[in-house]
Amino acid sequence: GHHFLYCYYTDHTREGNRGVQIGLARSPIADKGAPGSWMKYYEGAFSEPGLGGRETPVVAARPAADALFPNVTYSKALGKYAMVFNILYYADLREGQTAKGGIFGAFSEDLIHWSSPQLLVQGLSIGLIDREVLWHPAIVWDDGRQSRGWLVYSYSPRWGHRGLRTPHYMVGQRIAFSRGR
Repeated sequence: GHHFLYCYYTDHTREGNRGVQIGLARSPIADKGAPGSWMKYYEGAFSEPGLGGRETPVVAARPAADALFPNVTYSKALGKYAMVFNILYYADLREGQTAKGGIFGAFSEDLIHWSSPQLLVQGLSIGLIDREVLWHPAIVWDDGRQSRGWLVYSYSPRWGHRGLRTPHYMVGQRIAFSRGR
């Protein structure tokens, strides 16, 4: 049932050399998200305290990559949850490197187990001076079945705030989902 608030977060502990990954915590709705009511997902159960507890990533990017900036929504048309997030491959940080990471999508029926990430928009997922960046994605539905809408994200063709650089701004592109895809 719908008895919990769920919070996806970017875990920066890099515990066990696993890189930055996406974790999940939940709190009973009755507790209204109060501090101390959150429990992290760890080894199959919500068993660790939200502050200081251990976690098992629900979305991980490997090898030599980070998964970050998750945003989750539900699609009635698919009967599944959709997550959009960034993957940053460490090799993308090299000067002159064409980014292989970017914005990815994955699906889940239970909020815990996610499908293999699929690339939606290719690009660098962290702001580096004078480099293109796209990050912090979200899906905004514009139909009642939640099958069509917008993938919106923050973007800059040349990140930074001085000289010929461009501060990031919101952009969007149409997105549609259908069963069997």
